[in-house]
Amino acid sequence: MAFERHLLKVSRATEKDLLAAERKLTGHHRSDGTTTKSVRGTLPGKQTPISTKTKGILTARIWDERMLRIEAVFVGGYFLLMIIWPPALGFLPLVLVTIGLVWLIAEILSRVLPGTAFGVWCAHSVLQSVQWFKAVPPWATLGYLGLALLAWAALALLTGKTNDFQTTSPYRLGTMVPLVGPLLFPAGRELATVAEFFFGILTLGTYSEHFLGHRRFFLIVGGTYTIIQYISVANHFQYVMLQWMILVLVGISIVGVWQGRSCPAWLQASASVIGYSWVVRSLPLDTDAQIAFVTWLSLAMILAGGIAAFAVMRKQRQLRRVALKKLPSVPWVTIGLDVVLIAFFVIEVIVSGGLDQSNMVNREALASLGLPNEIDSVGSAVRQMLIYSFLQQSIGHLVGNLIGVAIGGLVVEQFFGHGRALFAILLGGFGASLIRSIVTLTCSEGVSLSFSVGIGASGMGYAILGTGLISTVFAKNIATGTKAIFYFLVFRNIPYAISAVITGGLINPTADVGDDVHVYGLLIGLVVGVFFLLWHRFVVRRPLPGLNTD
Repeated sequence: MAFERHLLKVSRATEKDLLAAERKLTGHHRSDGTTTKSVRGTLPGKQTPISTKTKGILTARIWDERMLRIEAVFVGGYFLLMIIWPPALGFLPLVLVTIGLVWLIAEILSRVLPGTAFGVWCAHSVLQSVQWFKAVPPWATLGYLGLALLAWAALALLTGKTNDFQTTSPYRLGTMVPLVGPLLFPAGRELATVAEFFFGILTLGTYSEHFLGHRRFFLIVGGTYTIIQYISVANHFQYVMLQWMILVLVGISIVGVWQGRSCPAWLQASASVIGYSWVVRSLPLDTDAQIAFVTWLSLAMILAGGIAAFAVMRKQRQLRRVALKKLPSVPWVTIGLDVVLIAFFVIEVIVSGGLDQSNMVNREALASLGLPNEIDSVGSAVRQMLIYSFLQQSIGHLVGNLIGVAIGGLVVEQFFGHGRALFAILLGGFGASLIRSIVTLTCSEGVSLSFSVGIGASGMGYAILGTGLISTVFAKNIATGTKAIFYFLVFRNIPYAISAVITGGLINPTADVGDDVHVYGLLIGLVVGVFFLLWHRFVVRRPLPGLNTD
């Protein structure tokens, strides 16, 4: 019990939050320190006792604080591990499964040790998940997964094969039957792809079915899947059918998020990451990529799912009036930066007379916009610093940077506010390009740096990731799904950039990616994030927006 009381020790700031929370719940006005003592069981008997319900709520608040610290330790530790040993990224799914098993053990402990604070917190979290699932069980989603597995087994019996069904008659005939085709498309594909697809259907489908209801969910998904089925068969797009099916659910889920439809934190995190991974897969991210017809159709699937869900909810009068003043702060700086990057790229394309055969902008056109061909003087270094971050070399380059800026900027702006986010972005972009210019100017090998790594908003993007990495682990006003996508982006990009610099050095003329700029931006972002936290903690003595618990 002494260990239990030690775990429930809190800071003065947390004590004030708990005091205010108890006042809202019960109306009792206690003196400082007594709320925590009542939760820990050390309150003298003469003072006002605390009810079991109130104690459970306040204990959950304390354990939420503890979970933020555990989150910070996990993210920081695994991040350092991936820098030292990059293959650790491949073990991340196994680590997440291990965390799930630990959570299951926690549920057992919550039943075995119901009187402890940890048990109260676990029971509270588990009870919320159970009640959420009991409200609207995902029967349609589970039914689809079960029928898809049965369809796979049926094809195996009819053809005597376990994969490569696409050329068999039962498969071709089945894909022509409404609602049967979507059951057959996963059959016979790579197990990793099918597992990822089923997981996406399970998580996104469960969330979508919960706020739409069984009937409306079946009508939307059945209708759109049938349309997709015939589009894919007629145009031989069956290889992207699984992707389109997931994207429809992503569009439906976006409407649910906009409407504020909640779900358990673990489901929110897993659905967000799997949805993000499928959306990114449909975008042109390679340097020489182009926006093909299939890309437009993939984006259309997201719109189709969202529009269908919006229309059905509006017809059933289930749309909520979302007041602007109740919405989270709109990330105007992030939106503005993405618009500026798009505008600059349009100018590049116009000046260069279109893209070349490799879908890249013309080098001479960039020179006409002020970008130096090589860094051989202070003037060329200054010109590169000013224009470097706003130019992109291709559509894939632009799209990749837009995604990084959007996700990282959303997190940073929610936590630090508009002005500080703008400062971090500009300092990261200009600072990273300035450092690169100085290193290039003072190094004999610098003039041989290839043009392909000479431009891009990567410095800004990695500065945002660095600042966001400092803020996200402390944030209390950022949704779990947003955090999960941000961490996924960080784990996928930062360790490889650092490892590439460690392996190839800061000056690497043969590099296809400017990892040195990524590292410069990351370091600037980390420094700015730490500075903001310390400044508000010891100088301003006023909490940042992201530390608001209201």
